[in-house]
Amino acid sequence: MKNHWLYVLPLLVMISCSKEETPEPTSNIPPLEAEMLPGGWPDPVVPNLNGAAAHFNTYIDFSSYWNSTAMNQFQRAGYKFVRMGAPWHDVETIKGVYSFRGNSSYQPGYDRAFLAFFKRGIRPIFYVGFGNTLYGQSQTVPITSEEGLTGFANYCKAMMKKYRDYNPIFEIWNEPNLSGFGSYTAEQYVELVRRCRAAILEGWSEDRNTDGLEKPLIIGPVVSNGWARGNMFDRCLDAGLLDVVDGVSYHPYTDLSSSADRRIPENIVSSTEAMKEELARRGHPGFPIVFTEWGWSTSLPTTFETGAIDYETQAKYHVRMLIMGYYIGININCIYSLDDARNEDMRSDILAKHYGMFYTTGENFHKMMVAKPSVSAVTKFTESLRGYGYVERVNMGDEGVLDSSKDWCLVFRNPLTGEAKVAVWTVESGVEKTSPDLMPILGLSRSVVVPFTDMPVYVPIEGYTPPADENE
Repeated sequence: MKNHWLYVLPLLVMISCSKEETPEPTSNIPPLEAEMLPGGWPDPVVPNLNGAAAHFNTYIDFSSYWNSTAMNQFQRAGYKFVRMGAPWHDVETIKGVYSFRGNSSYQPGYDRAFLAFFKRGIRPIFYVGFGNTLYGQSQTVPITSEEGLTGFANYCKAMMKKYRDYNPIFEIWNEPNLSGFGSYTAEQYVELVRRCRAAILEGWSEDRNTDGLEKPLIIGPVVSNGWARGNMFDRCLDAGLLDVVDGVSYHPYTDLSSSADRRIPENIVSSTEAMKEELARRGHPGFPIVFTEWGWSTSLPTTFETGAIDYETQAKYHVRMLIMGYYIGININCIYSLDDARNEDMRSDILAKHYGMFYTTGENFHKMMVAKPSVSAVTKFTESLRGYGYVERVNMGDEGVLDSSKDWCLVFRNPLTGEAKVAVWTVESGVEKTSPDLMPILGLSRSVVVPFTDMPVYVPIEGYTPPADENE
């Protein structure tokens, strides 16, 4: 079998580098075949914080030529992170042997899929899990035995060592507060992270000189929903989580039972402020925060599902979700998700299967991803504000139809050129508004009046001077 691969390898290389697979030259976009990805936390300028979660249990071959268009669109939209994983049971099918190729659950092999993202300059957030029957472990039972903890830690080490040149961020487990993923106690979860951290650092440093390299980042507790006093997240903090992670991660999904006016991206502000206040109260002000999943499932007009949104609304929400990441000051912001978990014609299942910015069509492992309007909307956001960082929010007042609680005007500035723009929108749907003249409000050299709706628009401003305390 190895000899056969020697003959087909040159052909695979030719295909992967073919003209059709190579994106057209675009400024500030990493070249195809990036050899090493940057480490550490990203600088908070557009689009550095932007990411998405990808499904690997939905039979999509991300490395295929028929998905190269979608993958290039994803890259051009400015996504810098992808959250993905290779489950323990599929990587270690023989004790002590770790394979990321020809896996039974993901037939193209995880290695091929991962490289399809890496070569486009998209950095991985690896969530690691779950059970492995070789060690008597299932997905729905916490790993607590010495054999299980050692086995799981060794799997994490192997994954880090293989992909360390791409500076992966490791997220330990997935939603451990839910019964489907083990219903961990806080103490059990923090011990799992502690064991994994030591192994990941070993895999990062083993057999190489690490001088000048960024140490790997490890995040958790990756709970569903967010922090609240007394919940699993809070108990993890009590159990010492902040001593074993480099940032806290969670999935701040909107409660679908809440009123429609609460199910908007902007409502992430209050819960994030509460999280920051709690981290500061515990002696960790400015501790990194990562959203590794949040989003809304889509529905077709003819098959509307309760709690879902249409394609156009998803496009608006995705842009506003990403903008919110810069406004609230988190470190990475991953939309759920890159791809739908079921084909568009399979809508007899639960609505949670259609969160993707790409819908899918076709048979398993021959599925083609097709962009929803979100992709072009996010691309416009990225192209408009590339290199710009958030500076301040402008109060446009309450005169006429304006509503300072619902209308948003954010100033973004390029720290290298000094150029500035405003992003303006309202959370109200189906209305058109016009901003007041921003010249007297911001001390501009020219008049700026902005018509806006619930889809953000980006307008250059001249003569803007940032506040004196801006961190550049």
